[in-house]
Amino acid sequence: MQLLYQKNPENAPAQKILAAAAYTGVELTPVPCDENKTSAEGAERALGDPCGEYPVLEVGDGADASVFGANSILRYVARAGVEDVLHPYGRTPFEASQVDMWLDFASTEIDAANMPYIDMSYYKTANDVPADALDAVRAVLAGLEEVLSVRTFLVGERMTIADIAVAFSIQWVYRCNRKHGDTLAKEYRAVYRHYNTVMRSPKIQMMMRKEGAVLGPLRA
Repeated sequence: MQLLYQKNPENAPAQKILAAAAYTGVELTPVPCDENKTSAEGAERALGDPCGEYPVLEVGDGADASVFGANSILRYVARAGVEDVLHPYGRTPFEASQVDMWLDFASTEIDAANMPYIDMSYYKTANDVPADALDAVRAVLAGLEEVLSVRTFLVGERMTIADIAVAFSIQWVYRCNRKHGDTLAKEYRAVYRHYNTVMRSPKIQMMMRKEGAVLGPLRA
């Protein structure tokens, strides 16, 4: 399988896929693509994303043998992993639904609240953020803090792709919020502990080094 993605040290959505593959032992060949082109512009291959965006996972030949969208690819990798040992998608149908719940939370709550900072820092489409942007991020982190203050992992008793998805969304919070990332890490200690638990996993840490990524918040 090949993962077509825009290689960038701050590309958390692609990195969470690579992290899941590393953790589960799924063989995945990263294929970096031109950061300034969509897959449609540079495509010499048939890709599945109708908007021509990355990341795209090629599992065979042709557009019908591909999966697009970071969370969809993340789910595919988890299902392709060593299910009877790691249970990256949970042990039961109920736990699998909880994993899906947290993947949605990572996208629709953490990433959504952090989007003004992502736009400014990663996509560079804005020069400033709305006045209430930090309050929105804090509100999401406060809710997550309450959950993680009484548990190590989000679903069950070991790491799943729910933990990976949330941790990499937090990575973007820390890395894109240049003024307050360090403060947020200190203020929401359970969130930071959970983030470190995922990121310090040896296989994930090795992957992050290969990607040239830096862990933790930027120091203002």
